[in-house]
Amino acid sequence: MTRTIPEILAERGMSQGELGRRAGLSRITVYQAYRGKSVSMETLVKIAAALEVPLSQIAPEAGKAIEAVA
Repeated sequence: MTRTIPEILAERGMSQGELGRRAGLSRITVYQAYRGKSVSMETLVKIAAALEVPLSQIAPEAGKAIEAVA
């Protein structure tokens, strides 16, 4: 099941600022990901880890690519 970052944050009552702190990312980077803008694979991995969700849940194509390499 694919969910967006805003959906997951809303479910958990977490702010973009809290996500940034947990992921070690700047507010601007988190905002870009939140809005669905292009961000690096490293950023997506950090966000998924901070949200404790599989990468494939927030970025299905990225998750498939990583699973194919692993």
